[in-house]
Amino acid sequence: MRLFHRISFLPLILLATSCLGPREFSPISNYDLGKPTQTGVKLNIGTIDQNGPYNNKMMYRVSPERIEIQEYYRWTRSPDLILYDYLRGSFTPGEELILEGEILSFENNLTNDTASFSFYYKITQGGNTVSEGLFQQTAPSSDIADEYASAMAKMSRDLIQEISQKIKTINN
Repeated sequence: MRLFHRISFLPLILLATSCLGPREFSPISNYDLGKPTQTGVKLNIGTIDQNGPYNNKMMYRVSPERIEIQEYYRWTRSPDLILYDYLRGSFTPGEELILEGEILSFENNLTNDTASFSFYYKITQGGNTVSEGLFQQTAPSSDIADEYASAMAKMSRDLIQEISQKIKTINN
């Protein structure tokens, strides 16, 4: 009888230990905007805010009303902090000009295979606004995280060019 009890517990023990065994591993991939190129333009970077549900996890718009969060594809930091670091690496601190802005859109839209980036910014000097702009751009993208990150990096470079041109206009 004891042998029967031991044998009857064997499938239960095997079932319990199979739940504790190794699981399929899904690596987490992290992305940023790349290393910025120094423009030589003097500009202090102030506060960069963000609007919307953006955090360090990549977000994909899958319908006009629905956004999915990708658990295994992430930005190294939230978009506002990534952009802040990218701007600081692109411009040289100095002068009295200060750039502040707000990210309005930073997402991958799978309904039309584009990434979108919208950024409202203003440049102040001595507390007065000397220039402001709304950068809005889309770039081809897909559901592949590398393509999404590349699209956002390209648009960030275009933003740097736009701001650099405005600074040069202000200084002339």
